[in-house]
Amino acid sequence: MGTISASYAGDTFRYAYEITGRNGTVLLQRSTTKPGYDLIRTKGMGKNTQREEVFLGFEGLEREFLAFAKACRSSTADDINTPLEALKDLEIVEALLKSGKQGGVHLPIDES
Repeated sequence: MGTISASYAGDTFRYAYEITGRNGTVLLQRSTTKPGYDLIRTKGMGKNTQREEVFLGFEGLEREFLAFAKACRSSTADDINTPLEALKDLEIVEALLKSGKQGGVHLPIDES
């Protein structure tokens, strides 16, 4: 048992998901101080409230850009930015665009 609240309009820019239950809350929101998300778990009520905060940094594109910059500086290839990985990314983007044109149908992607 709990509450789900969803808001899709507002005059401020904020990414946040909050789940409230009988034993506490979980809040996931974009960090305002560094690139990533803040995960805040709260248990209990009143004086017995326990709060735990964890920072979850961005991993995806930021990691790829850093690896690309490192490869450019050192003139060495990196496993993250290979031509094969670029083709896989392109295949996914093309499938997403094609799916959108077809009303969101599921399209298979070769995983090899």
